[in-house]
Amino acid sequence: MDDRMTILVVSCDKYKDISDMYFHYLRINWPDCNFPIVLATEEADCADKDVKVIKCGEGVSWTKEVLMALDEIESEIVLMTVDDLFISHKVDNKAIKTALDFMYKHNLKYYRIPKGKRKAKKEDLYPGEKYISKIRRDIVYSITIGSSMWRKDELIHVLGDGTKSAWELEDHFSEAATKGDKGYYDGYVTDVRPLLQCAHMVTAGKWIPKGVKDMKKNGFYIDTSKRGMLTPREARKMTIYGIATKIMPKQLRKPLKTILTKVGMKFATKY
Repeated sequence: MDDRMTILVVSCDKYKDISDMYFHYLRINWPDCNFPIVLATEEADCADKDVKVIKCGEGVSWTKEVLMALDEIESEIVLMTVDDLFISHKVDNKAIKTALDFMYKHNLKYYRIPKGKRKAKKEDLYPGEKYISKIRRDIVYSITIGSSMWRKDELIHVLGDGTKSAWELEDHFSEAATKGDKGYYDGYVTDVRPLLQCAHMVTAGKWIPKGVKDMKKNGFYIDTSKRGMLTPREARKMTIYGIATKIMPKQLRKPLKTILTKVGMKFATKY
């Protein structure tokens, strides 16, 4: 067991069916994973008996749940992820270990693993590297909760007093980017390769058609009968919103969401 890093999956009891499936596909697509795995949830057990479950109780904020889990994790590095990002492709365990070695060698605080291939500007590349890029302070969504390796003490610092929800934490990152200068975060990097390819599977308690389709392409069938799927209209809105956030100037995102909220649209974050 390589205990330099622990994989932490954050969930809740009402998503137990989702987290059980998450670990099912992790075992299929990452069969040689030899890192400790921890599930932080409320009271439910895990179908995968090799996963350590930390039961945080009901009524605990998302960030407090993570802090409680971190208190029981001894590894210096934590791979943070969430239960609705199913690992959809084979994982190269050696590549993950190389990234982990890089974190230790350069004493990094944060190492992002994107869901898909990314392009990096030559001037942003980490010195001597062609796949690892420094992270600019003024880029929205450059820091995220999903699939990222954190130095544990840095993650504890970012989580603060444990009162924020997951969405409020994302807003915190986005607000910082909106107001940020053109410099780089110290000790924060991103890979340009999808070392941990995932499919986004659930939103608002329903299956996302694209995620289900992506898993099916790789031979994985998802039973959607119990939770149901987003309607075509809901799925289209989600797609349009995703495209809009990529092309819209960051300064306009919050004002536009504020206006759209007044006409009945709902958003999980302010930015």
